[in-house]
Amino acid sequence: MVAFDRLYVYIVGIVLVLGLVMPFDAQANGLNICINGVSLSGQSCGNTQRQPARNTKAYNIDGAVAQHILLNLRWHNASSTNGISANGSMHSVGRYKGAQYPEIQDRIFSCTVTPNGQNFNCKSWPVL
Repeated sequence: MVAFDRLYVYIVGIVLVLGLVMPFDAQANGLNICINGVSLSGQSCGNTQRQPARNTKAYNIDGAVAQHILLNLRWHNASSTNGISANGSMHSVGRYKGAQYPEIQDRIFSCTVTPNGQNFNCKSWPVL
C-alpha cells in the first residue's frame, strides 16, 4: 500500500514534468503566441499592418460649440433623435455630421438644451 504523502509527491512530480514538457510539445505542433505582432520567440507574426490612430477621447462641450454640434446631428441620414424630459429640457442624440470640427466627425453625441434655451451641453462617449 502506498502512503498518501508519497502519492502526493508522485502526483506533484508528474504535474511538474508535464509543465516542463508541454511547452516543447506545443512548439512542435506549430503553436505561435503573438503579442502586439511579435511572437514569444521574437519573430513577426499576425497582422503586421498598423491601424490608424483613433480619437478615443470623450467630449463634454458647452455653449456655442455645443449648439453647433446639436444643429449638425444626424441619425441614419435623418435628423437626430429628440425628446423632452419632465423638466422641459430637450435631449437629442445623433452623429455629428458638420464640417467645422473634423476631429469629432461621425462621433455620437447626446445633447441637452435647458428649458429657457440658453444653455447647451453635448457629451460623447469614448470610442474603444
